[in-house]
Amino acid sequence: KLAGDIRGKKCIDIGTGTGEIAFLVKENAGPEGKVIGLDITPEMLKYADMKMRENGRPEVEFVEGDALDLQFPEGSFHLVTSGYMLRNVNDVQKAIDEMYRVLDHGGKVVVAEMATPDNRFIRYFYNLSVASTIRARRSTARCPRTTGWSTPSRDSHMERSWRRSSGRPVSRM
Repeated sequence: KLAGDIRGKKCIDIGTGTGEIAFLVKENAGPEGKVIGLDITPEMLKYADMKMRENGRPEVEFVEGDALDLQFPEGSFHLVTSGYMLRNVNDVQKAIDEMYRVLDHGGKVVVAEMATPDNRFIRYFYNLSVASTIRARRSTARCPRTTGWSTPSRDSHMERSWRRSSGRPVSRM
């Protein structure tokens, strides 16, 4: 829903894993839309490709790649999605920078993240990192963009960080 009308658009799912989000995006992008599922783990991409072929899933192009160094030109995609990938990178700022770099003017980024660290000490630094990342992106953005966070509760960590940084509400899935 947050992606809006993506029929015929070029989209990428970063950290695609087994391809579930990429398949959903492709269903909404339609036959004219192009969807790339990118993951750093070749075994996950093989599994996603097998699911696509054996289960009649929509046609997605799966490519090996690093979320911290996307090999696509600036402004390549109308929609950038990511599900539960940010917690697995060693530089959240760089991953978000790359998402925005490949995003086309007027496009959207939709991120699903549901967990925050349980350890209070680690959570403190995690909160600082996410808040500063969002604040930095807001101040250096080339064009207006929408970011949505899918979270289990209205007052989740990611929503609080986004509101604190941007002063705007979060679109909910």
